[in-house]
Amino acid sequence: MARQHQKHIVRSLLAASIVLSAVGLGILSGHASGAQLIPRELTLTNSSVSARNTYHLSFQIATTGTLGSIDILFCSNSPLIADGCVAPSGMDAGIAFLLGQSGETGFSISPASTANEIILTRAPSADGTQLNTYDLANIINPSTTGSYYARIQTYASNDATGPSTDYGGVAFSITSSISITSQVPPYVLFCSAVIVPAYNCSSANGSVVDLGNIKSNSTSAGQSQLLVATNAGSGYSIYMQGTSLTSGNDVINSLSLPTAPVSGTNQFGLNLRANLLPAVGQDPAGPGTGVPTFDYNQPDKYKFVSGDIIASSPLAEDFRRFTVSYVADATSSQPAGVYVSTVTYIVVGNF
Repeated sequence: MARQHQKHIVRSLLAASIVLSAVGLGILSGHASGAQLIPRELTLTNSSVSARNTYHLSFQIATTGTLGSIDILFCSNSPLIADGCVAPSGMDAGIAFLLGQSGETGFSISPASTANEIILTRAPSADGTQLNTYDLANIINPSTTGSYYARIQTYASNDATGPSTDYGGVAFSITSSISITSQVPPYVLFCSAVIVPAYNCSSANGSVVDLGNIKSNSTSAGQSQLLVATNAGSGYSIYMQGTSLTSGNDVINSLSLPTAPVSGTNQFGLNLRANLLPAVGQDPAGPGTGVPTFDYNQPDKYKFVSGDIIASSPLAEDFRRFTVSYVADATSSQPAGVYVSTVTYIVVGNF
Protein backbone atom coordinates (compact mmCIF):
# COMPACT_ATOMS: atom_id res chain seq x y z
CA MET A 1 0.00 0.00 0.00
CA ALA A 2 2.84 2.44 0.79
CA ARG A 3 4.46 1.68 -2.58
CA GLN A 4 1.30 2.50 -4.48
CA HIS A 5 0.96 5.70 -2.48
CA GLN A 6 4.50 6.79 -3.51
CA LYS A 7 3.70 6.25 -7.20
CA HIS A 8 0.70 8.50 -6.84
CA ILE A 9 2.92 11.26 -5.47
CA VAL A 10 5.38 10.96 -8.37
CA ARG A 11 2.60 11.19 -10.94
CA SER A 12 1.30 14.38 -9.31
CA LEU A 13 4.74 16.02 -9.38
CA LEU A 14 5.34 15.25 -13.06
CA ALA A 15 2.11 17.05 -13.90
CA ALA A 16 3.20 20.16 -11.99
CA SER A 17 3.99 23.57 -13.36
CA ILE A 18 3.11 26.46 -11.11
CA VAL A 19 0.32 24.63 -9.39
CA LEU A 20 0.17 20.98 -8.45
CA SER A 21 -3.06 19.27 -7.60
CA ALA A 22 -3.32 17.80 -4.12
CA VAL A 23 -1.02 14.94 -3.20
CA GLY A 24 -2.85 11.93 -1.85
CA LEU A 25 -1.72 11.31 1.70
CA GLY A 26 -3.57 8.18 2.66
CA ILE A 27 -4.22 7.20 6.26
CA LEU A 28 -0.97 7.57 8.16
CA SER A 29 -0.02 5.46 11.14
CA GLY A 30 -0.30 7.44 14.33
CA HIS A 31 -2.31 10.28 12.70
CA ALA A 32 -5.21 11.77 14.65
CA SER A 33 -8.69 10.97 13.47
CA GLY A 34 -10.08 13.12 10.71
CA ALA A 35 -10.47 13.23 6.97
CA GLN A 36 -8.58 14.66 4.05
CA LEU A 37 -9.32 18.15 2.75
CA ILE A 38 -10.61 17.33 -0.73
CA PRO A 39 -10.49 19.17 -3.06
CA ARG A 40 -7.49 21.33 -2.14
CA GLU A 41 -5.26 23.59 -4.19
CA LEU A 42 -2.46 26.12 -3.84
CA THR A 43 -1.64 28.62 -6.59
CA LEU A 44 1.00 31.35 -6.73
CA THR A 45 0.76 34.66 -8.54
CA ASN A 46 4.49 34.42 -9.27
CA SER A 47 6.48 31.20 -9.16
CA SER A 48 9.90 32.81 -9.63
CA VAL A 49 12.76 32.34 -7.18
CA SER A 50 12.58 34.79 -4.24
CA ALA A 51 9.59 36.62 -5.74
CA ARG A 52 7.25 38.43 -3.37
CA ASN A 53 3.71 37.38 -4.22
CA THR A 54 0.33 36.03 -3.08
CA TYR A 55 -0.46 32.38 -2.32
CA HIS A 56 -4.08 31.45 -3.04
CA LEU A 57 -5.14 28.49 -0.91
CA SER A 58 -8.46 26.68 -1.31
CA PHE A 59 -9.84 23.52 0.26
CA GLN A 60 -13.09 21.92 1.37
CA ILE A 61 -13.52 20.77 4.95
CA ALA A 62 -14.66 17.18 5.24
CA THR A 63 -15.52 16.98 8.94
CA THR A 64 -18.20 19.24 10.34
CA GLY A 65 -17.73 20.45 13.87
CA THR A 66 -15.80 23.32 15.42
CA LEU A 67 -13.13 25.28 13.59
CA GLY A 68 -10.82 27.72 15.37
CA SER A 69 -7.53 27.60 13.49
CA ILE A 70 -5.84 26.46 10.29
CA ASP A 71 -2.16 25.56 10.26
CA ILE A 72 -0.24 25.90 6.95
CA LEU A 73 3.28 24.51 7.17
CA PHE A 74 5.68 24.93 4.22
CA CYS A 75 8.30 22.21 3.76
CA SER A 76 10.93 21.42 1.17
CA ASN A 77 11.12 17.65 1.71
CA SER A 78 7.64 16.10 1.93
CA PRO A 79 3.90 16.79 1.93
CA LEU A 80 3.30 14.03 4.48
CA ILE A 81 2.25 15.31 7.88
CA ALA A 82 3.96 12.42 9.66
CA ASP A 83 7.36 13.36 8.20
CA GLY A 84 9.74 15.85 9.73
CA CYS A 85 9.58 19.24 7.99
CA VAL A 86 12.61 20.94 6.42
CA ALA A 87 11.94 24.66 6.04
CA PRO A 88 12.40 25.94 2.46
CA SER A 89 15.59 27.98 2.13
CA GLY A 90 14.97 31.70 1.67
CA MET A 91 11.20 31.50 2.13
CA ASP A 92 9.58 34.09 4.37
CA ALA A 93 5.91 33.71 5.24
CA GLY A 94 6.34 35.51 8.55
CA ILE A 95 5.59 38.84 6.89
CA ALA A 96 2.42 37.64 5.18
CA PHE A 97 -0.98 39.22 5.61
CA LEU A 98 -4.45 37.88 4.87
CA LEU A 99 -5.60 39.67 1.72
CA GLY A 100 -8.95 37.89 1.35
CA GLN A 101 -11.00 34.98 2.64
CA SER A 102 -14.24 33.23 1.78
CA GLY A 103 -16.23 30.27 3.06
CA GLU A 104 -15.16 29.95 6.67
CA THR A 105 -14.18 33.55 7.50
CA GLY A 106 -13.27 35.70 10.47
CA PHE A 107 -9.63 34.60 10.44
CA SER A 108 -6.49 36.60 11.07
CA ILE A 109 -2.85 35.58 11.02
CA SER A 110 -1.54 34.53 14.42
CA PRO A 111 1.58 36.24 15.81
CA ALA A 112 2.91 32.74 16.35
CA SER A 113 3.41 32.36 12.59
CA THR A 114 7.01 31.88 11.38
CA ALA A 115 9.01 32.06 8.16
CA ASN A 116 7.63 28.72 7.00
CA GLU A 117 4.38 28.44 8.97
CA ILE A 118 1.18 30.47 8.86
CA ILE A 119 -1.49 29.95 11.52
CA LEU A 120 -4.92 31.36 10.75
CA THR A 121 -6.89 31.95 13.94
CA ARG A 122 -10.41 32.93 14.98
CA ALA A 123 -12.81 32.40 17.85
CA PRO A 124 -13.79 28.71 17.60
CA SER A 125 -17.17 28.27 15.94
CA ALA A 126 -19.12 25.72 13.97
CA ASP A 127 -17.88 25.00 10.46
CA GLY A 128 -19.48 23.67 7.30
CA THR A 129 -18.28 21.67 4.30
CA GLN A 130 -18.24 24.47 1.74
CA LEU A 131 -15.16 25.45 -0.28
CA ASN A 132 -12.91 27.86 1.62
CA THR A 133 -10.36 30.23 0.08
CA TYR A 134 -7.57 32.29 1.65
CA ASP A 135 -5.30 34.76 -0.11
CA LEU A 136 -1.99 35.04 1.72
CA ALA A 137 -0.14 38.09 0.43
CA ASN A 138 3.45 39.32 0.80
CA ILE A 139 5.08 35.88 0.98
CA ILE A 140 8.64 35.64 -0.32
CA ASN A 141 9.23 32.50 -2.36
CA PRO A 142 12.04 30.02 -1.62
CA SER A 143 15.42 31.08 -2.98
CA THR A 144 16.09 27.95 -5.04
CA THR A 145 14.11 26.23 -7.76
CA GLY A 146 12.34 22.94 -7.15
CA SER A 147 9.21 21.37 -5.71
CA TYR A 148 7.89 22.44 -2.32
CA TYR A 149 4.96 21.44 -0.16
CA ALA A 150 2.32 22.96 2.08
CA ARG A 151 0.83 20.81 4.84
CA ILE A 152 -2.63 21.94 5.93
CA GLN A 153 -4.34 20.94 9.18
CA THR A 154 -7.52 22.26 10.78
CA TYR A 155 -8.09 22.52 14.55
CA ALA A 156 -10.97 23.18 16.89
CA SER A 157 -8.62 25.28 19.05
CA ASN A 158 -7.70 28.82 18.05
CA ASP A 159 -3.93 28.24 18.20
CA ALA A 160 -3.37 25.04 16.17
CA THR A 161 -2.90 22.92 19.29
CA GLY A 162 -4.60 19.69 20.33
CA PRO A 163 -5.79 17.04 17.90
CA SER A 164 -6.28 18.14 14.30
CA THR A 165 -9.52 17.44 12.50
CA ASP A 166 -8.97 17.50 8.74
CA TYR A 167 -5.63 17.50 6.92
CA GLY A 168 -4.01 17.44 3.50
CA GLY A 169 -0.89 18.30 1.52
CA VAL A 170 -0.32 20.23 -1.69
CA ALA A 171 2.78 20.73 -3.81
CA PHE A 172 3.97 23.81 -5.67
CA SER A 173 6.91 24.54 -7.88
CA ILE A 174 9.43 27.39 -7.85
CA THR A 175 11.08 28.07 -11.19
CA SER A 176 13.79 30.27 -12.61
CA SER A 177 12.36 33.43 -14.11
CA ILE A 178 12.94 34.09 -17.80
CA SER A 179 13.56 37.69 -18.82
CA ILE A 180 12.56 38.54 -22.36
CA THR A 181 14.06 41.73 -23.69
CA SER A 182 13.85 43.45 -27.01
CA GLN A 183 14.34 46.91 -28.42
CA VAL A 184 12.65 49.10 -30.96
CA PRO A 185 15.43 51.35 -32.25
CA PRO A 186 14.73 55.07 -32.63
CA TYR A 187 14.32 56.15 -36.21
CA VAL A 188 13.43 59.05 -38.47
CA LEU A 189 12.55 58.22 -42.07
CA PHE A 190 12.78 61.24 -44.38
CA CYS A 191 13.26 62.02 -48.04
CA SER A 192 12.91 65.01 -50.35
CA ALA A 193 12.30 64.86 -54.11
CA VAL A 194 10.32 66.49 -56.88
CA ILE A 195 7.78 63.68 -56.47
CA VAL A 196 7.29 60.96 -53.82
CA PRO A 197 4.23 59.14 -55.16
CA ALA A 198 4.07 56.33 -52.58
CA TYR A 199 4.48 56.31 -48.81
CA ASN A 200 8.04 55.06 -49.03
CA CYS A 201 11.24 56.82 -49.95
CA SER A 202 12.15 54.26 -52.61
CA SER A 203 9.55 55.96 -54.82
CA ALA A 204 11.21 59.40 -54.55
CA ASN A 205 12.27 60.83 -57.91
CA GLY A 206 13.82 64.08 -59.11
CA SER A 207 15.86 66.87 -57.51
CA VAL A 208 15.34 69.90 -59.79
CA VAL A 209 12.18 72.04 -59.74
CA ASP A 210 11.87 74.11 -62.96
CA LEU A 211 9.83 77.26 -62.45
CA GLY A 212 10.01 78.03 -66.15
CA ASN A 213 10.24 81.59 -67.46
CA ILE A 214 9.57 84.24 -64.85
CA LYS A 215 7.46 86.99 -66.46
CA SER A 216 6.27 90.32 -65.15
CA ASN A 217 2.62 89.58 -66.01
CA SER A 218 2.23 86.13 -64.40
CA THR A 219 3.43 84.13 -61.43
CA SER A 220 5.74 81.18 -62.00
CA ALA A 221 5.21 78.12 -59.85
CA GLY A 222 6.51 74.63 -59.13
CA GLN A 223 6.42 72.02 -56.42
CA SER A 224 8.38 69.26 -54.65
CA GLN A 225 7.49 66.76 -51.93
CA LEU A 226 8.74 65.65 -48.50
CA LEU A 227 7.97 62.33 -46.80
CA VAL A 228 8.57 61.80 -43.09
CA ALA A 229 7.86 59.23 -40.36
CA THR A 230 9.35 58.69 -36.90
CA ASN A 231 8.89 56.87 -33.63
CA ALA A 232 10.34 59.80 -31.69
CA GLY A 233 8.12 60.24 -28.64
CA SER A 234 7.78 64.00 -29.14
CA GLY A 235 7.51 63.92 -32.91
CA TYR A 236 9.65 65.88 -35.34
CA SER A 237 10.38 69.27 -36.84
CA ILE A 238 11.26 69.99 -40.48
CA TYR A 239 13.63 72.92 -41.03
CA MET A 240 14.22 74.70 -44.32
CA GLN A 241 17.55 76.29 -45.24
CA GLY A 242 18.56 78.02 -48.48
CA THR A 243 18.88 81.20 -50.48
CA SER A 244 16.55 83.23 -52.59
CA LEU A 245 16.66 83.00 -56.39
CA THR A 246 19.94 84.46 -57.63
CA SER A 247 21.73 84.83 -60.96
CA GLY A 248 25.26 86.05 -60.31
CA ASN A 249 24.77 89.26 -58.33
CA ASP A 250 21.13 89.61 -59.33
CA VAL A 251 18.53 88.53 -56.78
CA ILE A 252 14.79 87.96 -56.68
CA ASN A 253 13.99 88.84 -53.10
CA SER A 254 12.48 86.26 -50.77
CA LEU A 255 9.31 87.02 -48.81
CA SER A 256 9.85 87.56 -45.08
CA LEU A 257 6.12 87.40 -44.24
CA PRO A 258 3.25 85.28 -45.64
CA THR A 259 2.27 87.25 -48.74
CA ALA A 260 -0.01 86.71 -51.71
CA PRO A 261 1.82 86.64 -55.06
CA VAL A 262 1.58 89.83 -57.10
CA SER A 263 2.63 89.85 -60.76
CA GLY A 264 5.16 92.50 -61.67
CA THR A 265 6.80 92.52 -58.24
CA ASN A 266 10.08 90.99 -57.13
CA GLN A 267 9.30 88.07 -54.80
CA PHE A 268 10.04 84.41 -54.06
CA GLY A 269 8.39 82.16 -51.47
CA LEU A 270 6.84 78.82 -50.64
CA ASN A 271 4.10 77.15 -48.59
CA LEU A 272 2.87 73.61 -47.86
CA ARG A 273 -0.77 73.85 -48.93
CA ALA A 274 -2.97 73.37 -51.98
CA ASN A 275 -3.27 76.81 -53.65
CA LEU A 276 -5.51 78.52 -56.17
CA LEU A 277 -3.32 81.58 -56.84
CA PRO A 278 -1.58 80.08 -58.69
CA ALA A 279 -3.00 76.56 -58.90
CA VAL A 280 -0.13 74.60 -57.38
CA GLY A 281 0.53 72.20 -54.51
CA GLN A 282 -1.42 69.75 -52.36
CA ASP A 283 -2.49 69.62 -48.75
CA PRO A 284 -0.56 67.24 -46.44
CA ALA A 285 -1.56 63.61 -46.90
CA GLY A 286 -0.95 60.20 -45.38
CA PRO A 287 -1.73 58.40 -42.13
CA GLY A 288 0.44 60.78 -40.07
CA THR A 289 -0.92 63.92 -38.42
CA GLY A 290 1.92 66.43 -38.86
CA VAL A 291 0.95 69.92 -40.07
CA PRO A 292 2.75 72.90 -41.60
CA THR A 293 3.71 75.66 -39.18
CA PHE A 294 1.44 78.71 -39.20
CA ASP A 295 3.34 80.91 -41.70
CA TYR A 296 3.55 78.07 -44.23
CA ASN A 297 0.02 76.79 -43.67
CA GLN A 298 -1.89 79.60 -45.42
CA PRO A 299 -3.20 78.85 -48.90
CA ASP A 300 -2.23 81.45 -51.55
CA LYS A 301 0.30 83.07 -49.22
CA TYR A 302 4.02 82.37 -49.40
CA LYS A 303 7.13 82.99 -47.35
CA PHE A 304 10.82 82.09 -47.48
CA VAL A 305 13.04 82.61 -44.45
CA SER A 306 16.07 80.32 -44.17
CA GLY A 307 16.13 78.43 -40.86
CA ASP A 308 12.36 78.39 -40.37
CA ILE A 309 10.53 75.29 -39.17
CA ILE A 310 8.03 74.68 -41.95
CA ALA A 311 6.22 71.59 -40.54
CA SER A 312 6.11 69.57 -37.33
CA SER A 313 4.33 66.93 -35.29
CA PRO A 314 4.25 66.62 -31.49
CA LEU A 315 3.87 62.83 -31.60
CA ALA A 316 5.46 59.72 -33.05
CA GLU A 317 3.62 58.98 -36.26
CA ASP A 318 3.34 57.06 -39.48
CA PHE A 319 4.25 58.50 -42.88
CA ARG A 320 3.15 62.05 -43.69
CA ARG A 321 3.69 63.61 -47.14
CA PHE A 322 4.05 67.36 -47.52
CA THR A 323 3.94 69.10 -50.88
CA VAL A 324 6.05 72.29 -51.06
CA SER A 325 4.71 74.93 -53.45
CA TYR A 326 7.15 77.53 -54.82
CA VAL A 327 6.20 80.82 -56.51
CA ALA A 328 8.31 83.54 -58.10
CA ASP A 329 7.50 86.95 -59.63
CA ALA A 330 9.75 89.57 -61.14
CA THR A 331 9.51 93.16 -62.31
CA SER A 332 9.86 93.98 -65.99
CA SER A 333 13.28 95.48 -65.22
CA GLN A 334 14.69 92.36 -63.56
CA PRO A 335 17.96 91.48 -65.32
CA ALA A 336 17.82 88.40 -67.53
CA GLY A 337 19.62 85.27 -66.40
CA VAL A 338 19.25 81.76 -65.00
CA TYR A 339 18.07 82.16 -61.41
CA VAL A 340 18.80 79.36 -59.01
CA SER A 341 17.97 78.63 -55.37
CA THR A 342 19.26 75.60 -53.46
CA VAL A 343 16.94 74.61 -50.64
CA THR A 344 17.89 72.00 -48.04
CA TYR A 345 15.29 70.36 -45.82
CA ILE A 346 16.35 68.95 -42.45
CA VAL A 347 14.17 66.84 -40.16
CA VAL A 348 14.95 66.58 -36.44
CA GLY A 349 13.35 63.83 -34.36
CA ASN A 350 12.35 65.01 -30.89
CA PHE A 351 13.34 61.94 -28.84
